[in-house]
Amino acid sequence: MNREAAWRIATGVAATAVLCAGWVATRPVWWVRTLSGGGQAGYADGPVDSARWYVPTGLALDASTPGRPTLYVADTYNHRIRAIDLNAPGGAMVSTLAGRGGLGFSSGASLDGPAVQASFHFPRDLVLDGKGSLYVLDTNGHRVRRLGLKEPGQPVTTIAGGEAGYRDGPGAMARFRSPWGMAYDGAGALIVADTYNHCIRRIDLADPAHPVTTIAGGQRGYADGTGRAAAFESPAAVAVDVASRPMKIYVADGANSCIRLLEPSPGGAKVTTLGGAPVPAPEDAWWVDVPLMYPAGITAGPAGDLWVADQTANVLYRVTPAGRLTVMAGDAGAPPGRRDGPTFWARFGQPSGVAQAADGTLYVADSVNNAIRAMR
Repeated sequence: MNREAAWRIATGVAATAVLCAGWVATRPVWWVRTLSGGGQAGYADGPVDSARWYVPTGLALDASTPGRPTLYVADTYNHRIRAIDLNAPGGAMVSTLAGRGGLGFSSGASLDGPAVQASFHFPRDLVLDGKGSLYVLDTNGHRVRRLGLKEPGQPVTTIAGGEAGYRDGPGAMARFRSPWGMAYDGAGALIVADTYNHCIRRIDLADPAHPVTTIAGGQRGYADGTGRAAAFESPAAVAVDVASRPMKIYVADGANSCIRLLEPSPGGAKVTTLGGAPVPAPEDAWWVDVPLMYPAGITAGPAGDLWVADQTANVLYRVTPAGRLTVMAGDAGAPPGRRDGPTFWARFGQPSGVAQAADGTLYVADSVNNAIRAMR
């Protein structure tokens, strides 16, 4: 080996060491593992190692029972709601909570009823209210459903929506158009990303009529502003920081490749851009210059950070309250892949839903990998 070749190798090793040191210095190096599924799509309950999924998307974590947390999953292409008992005796177990498979509402007929008989049509997201209800965003059914977890038969009922369209008003009269994301505000309301109506809606759960109102947006485009003066393009997910005063609502504005912040105001929600294109966020100096591409999942952490699943960049981002964007896991902009290991080595395939446990563990619905991943 000549001196020039040796110098180039030494320089490359040094540069790699500097980049790795930078990664470690600016973010935790966690471990990504496949909790369940992976690879070929399918449908099977049982131990997590043998369970099968078909494009899972939304997640909701229930830690209300001490020592027995449950992760609820919107198993979208199986048209079912599944549950993972994370601390089941003998190991984590997957079961089907609701849905009989097949397309629900394909004929316009109501297919509510007991959980095992109800049908869904590409459910994409779900949230818990802490009072025994699991709310399901039935995307291609253009409606919001309620599943009574503590009631006999765990009945599924439609609380808002019906045929595709756009209309505010009582839940039975309200209309949505393929909503993708939903969050509970901790104060008796659901916040819905009404994706193809390009707006953010609110459902009042305290009122038996479940009235639906538009709190921001309604026109396709990009504009900050208040209420209907703001514009979104295909908002894909929402998260609520219930501890903030005033309340803060975060929106993964998918086709605008950015994260928006909504704050209540007398004229409707005030909308500003927190980070991402078209207003670039400050980039992490230790990572390649890859901005948000299509944020499709978002959750608010206890420290005010946001965790964002980008289904086009195939990564997990962290966004600080100041709007600083950091790649936390995956290879930004790389093709979809599935690889467990340290966060800088791991690969994802169009991640969507993300949920965080009290101990900091992140659960990710790794959609095209047909898997549920865990990162800690």
